[in-house]
Amino acid sequence: MECGKQISPQFVSGQLQGGLAMDIGHALHDYLPLYEDGPGNGTWNFNRYRLPRASDVALWKQIGEVLPPLTGTDPPKGIAEVVMIPVVGAIVNAIAHAIGHRFTDLPVTPQNIQEVLA
Repeated sequence: MECGKQISPQFVSGQLQGGLAMDIGHALHDYLPLYEDGPGNGTWNFNRYRLPRASDVALWKQIGEVLPPLTGTDPPKGIAEVVMIPVVGAIVNAIAHAIGHRFTDLPVTPQNIQEVLA
């Protein structure tokens, strides 16, 4: 990724880790129904919304390459969304290659996969 001049490499690494965790959540866990049954009805909390846990994310194996700034005067840039662009597609494509079925709705749950393989 290219984030311009890094002011805090630890912050950049944290943004990389957080973006990866969010993407895993989007691809495999996030489910918020629309309208009356959705989170606006006041009954949604972490008891109904599953966030990725450390065991889901495997951040201890994270490898990221931060490219050097484009120029010597390249200003610092945001990094969180940059991490998120390719990851969901990569996860869903990996599932499609593994089982031979492409999902077009997220999240892709174990139940979805079991139904396709049955």
